[in-house]
Amino acid sequence: MQNILALNGHATHVKFDFERISGLAKEMALQDLKIPAWNFWPFPEDEKFADFIFWTSAINFCFTDFASGKSYEVEYPRGTKNRGANSMFAAFRRAMDAGVSVFDARYWNSVSRAEFLELFRGNYADERIMLWRHECLRRNAVVLLRYYDGKVENIFKKSG
Repeated sequence: MQNILALNGHATHVKFDFERISGLAKEMALQDLKIPAWNFWPFPEDEKFADFIFWTSAINFCFTDFASGKSYEVEYPRGTKNRGANSMFAAFRRAMDAGVSVFDARYWNSVSRAEFLELFRGNYADERIMLWRHECLRRNAVVLLRYYDGKVENIFKKSG
């Protein structure tokens, strides 16, 4: 709650309802919360899970063009239409399944815009948002290469 309080008064697009937050926290404290199982598609069921979350979280934003109401869509696997964030997961998984080195920081540091757009091909309204995702992945790669030997697991190792 202290983190939220620090933001109060500074946030321009978010409103905090502290009464509801407090009520939800009290309710959750009484529940037996279980750790969710993430062993379903599109998530990898091996040691690459953390890598998948790291890379996809960097680009998990703004999938709807609010002016047109059009949402990013990807068909993958064949016959399965995905919308919004699920489209991004599907496109990422499609690249994984095709053998693209999506967990390699060197790959994201060097992938061209054209290659990126091909990897995330689908029905999207605003190419600028897709190119911003390309830049986000590139920036994450730069930091990973500079400080963590290019490996997501090293973030955890260095954090203790």
